[in-house]
Amino acid sequence: MKKVLLDLSIPESKKGVHEYIAQEMGFPEYYGKNLDALYDELTSVTEPVAIGFFMPVPEFDDIDFDLMLYLDKVKEVFKDAETVNPEIAVIFGDITDNLEFPEEEEDEDSYLLDDQDLFYHE
Repeated sequence: MKKVLLDLSIPESKKGVHEYIAQEMGFPEYYGKNLDALYDELTSVTEPVAIGFFMPVPEFDDIDFDLMLYLDKVKEVFKDAETVNPEIAVIFGDITDNLEFPEEEEDEDSYLLDDQDLFYHE
């Protein structure tokens, strides 16, 4: 399985975001460098890839609101593509952004030991 870590605090522009993602993901030269093209590339991945996706945590004085709003859109594209393409697994730095998996029902007494488990048997 291929593993890719995307630190989106590195790019400083929308164009830079797409160039960075394309380089890290190994997208082809013809990649269109827009949100539609990003979705197309992510949904056409045919081999398993785990993607760590980390958003910037800017200082309040340095916030580029336009870029931050765009990065939110990029994050949504990754989320949408993950729901369609089983070959990609995206792990977001903020745990609340990750897909929720159904919890297995657990027998409420499953943690209790049988009486037999309490004694050593030869």
